[in-house]
Amino acid sequence: MISLGDSRKLKGAQKIVRICANIRPGEKVLILTDTKTLRVGELIAIAALEVAEDVVLAVFPPRCAHGEEPPSHIASAMKEADVVIMPLTYSMTHASATKEARENGARIVSMGGFNERMLEEGGIEADFFKIAKTVDRVAEIFTRGEKVRVTTPKGTDIRMDISGRSGHAEPGFSHKAGSISSPPNIEANVGPLEGSAEGTLVVDGSIPHPALGVITDPITVTVKEGKVVEIHGGVQAEKLRRILSDMKDPNIYNIAELGIGLNPCSDITGSMLEDEGAYGTCHIGIGDNTSFGGNVRAKSHIDLILRTPTIEVDGEVIQENGELRIEEGG
Repeated sequence: MISLGDSRKLKGAQKIVRICANIRPGEKVLILTDTKTLRVGELIAIAALEVAEDVVLAVFPPRCAHGEEPPSHIASAMKEADVVIMPLTYSMTHASATKEARENGARIVSMGGFNERMLEEGGIEADFFKIAKTVDRVAEIFTRGEKVRVTTPKGTDIRMDISGRSGHAEPGFSHKAGSISSPPNIEANVGPLEGSAEGTLVVDGSIPHPALGVITDPITVTVKEGKVVEIHGGVQAEKLRRILSDMKDPNIYNIAELGIGLNPCSDITGSMLEDEGAYGTCHIGIGDNTSFGGNVRAKSHIDLILRTPTIEVDGEVIQENGELRIEEGG
């Protein structure tokens, strides 16, 4: 049932279905949701049924961390679908089940931490197609690049090697077989070479985890030989230390990703898909890097979001205090 209050939310769900997933008649559509995100899943299913007849909504208990695997029979169903849309409490972007579904040709729309409000306002209002050219351009720069330096006014200064790694464009839609998107997140990213990152991160944006969210007291992270080795700060720093320690996985400390947020309609709110894609930010992902061309498998992938970064690729500034400094097609 759709109430009057759901009408705007349904419009957002229709944008997910028609623009982001590009669902077509005759396609097999699988929508995965959990007991905490069920209403979002239901609205997307209603919107999908306006286009396709073979739509399945599967509900299971929330996982415990980003990247955790779904039940085995759900993983099997993912490989049979043409399109998989995943509004879940915890993201399954970096799960093996998602990777296998993509290898089988499924288009993935991964929506970890998505809530009903996000169907009505914020990043969902972006013109995904218009911004895609900029996303592609940044990804191309990453692909051609070798050395990267990231600095911020708060004290971040970290260097990493991206030689031979492909930049990834994530424009917020999945139209090609095997592609993945996480609307409203719009970003370009790259996976640094294992062991290459060195320096200091001062996290002042957010850490999209239920125990953290928007950062109120900056967290200082020391990185040596591609791994997080020290975490200092206040209460939130202690929470981050505990979250990572409790995973009992040394690979969770791996520097896995550098991403640049490119959605001008998003802001830092504590929601992963809004925060990671917010224009004027970048994020350093830690943990699993197998989705970025790396070989480090970890129990999770967690992003540390920085405000107003300056990013240099091979000595050329491509982002200065959060503002892009690139030319289209240049």
